[in-house]
Amino acid sequence: MFKLILNTYKTSFSGLSRETWLLSIVMMFNRCGSMAVPFMGLYVTQSLHRSEMDAGLIITLFGVGSILGSATGGKLTDIIGFRPVQILSSIIGGLLFILFSTITHFSTLCILAVVISFFSEAFRPANFTAVAHYAKENTITRSYSLNRLAVNIGWSAGISMAGIIASINYKLLFIVEGSVSILVGISILLLLPKVQDFIKKAKENRSTMV
Repeated sequence: MFKLILNTYKTSFSGLSRETWLLSIVMMFNRCGSMAVPFMGLYVTQSLHRSEMDAGLIITLFGVGSILGSATGGKLTDIIGFRPVQILSSIIGGLLFILFSTITHFSTLCILAVVISFFSEAFRPANFTAVAHYAKENTITRSYSLNRLAVNIGWSAGISMAGIIASINYKLLFIVEGSVSILVGISILLLLPKVQDFIKKAKENRSTMV
């Protein structure tokens, strides 16, 4: 049974490009690094001893930043390319998560919640665009399937680890998440090839649509 399942996955994802696998791996770690988000409310109430209303506000602001980040990330991908957007959003978001663990002033935490989620979610449209760009001919559907599988694995693994880390120290959650995010950005910088003609093609596509 296990061998059958393994062979099915092997057949489904064979023949994909090296870059597709790399993008899926970094997406897995990116989602794995989202471990702190579900515990943000508990961090505010149990570690910072704030009210449940304050915890709800932090989570709401995180959602607002996510919406803004997704929209802006897609726009920036067309302007400067998917590689810089992934690198900058990962590294800046990671640094801000580490900073979040050191702050206790509530108003500052509210601002950071918006900014952190903005950079974290800006990564996703850039990553999806990169998958489409690097996919070999007739493999784009399977390339996105691999990417989605990586998202699910990363999220599941991240939540599992987060429970263990939170039992030790809530602040450690943000430090680990920030560190993982920074490593993702560095990995893309070192391993993902530069693309010379992407911005030009994006401009041509926009002009064609207009």
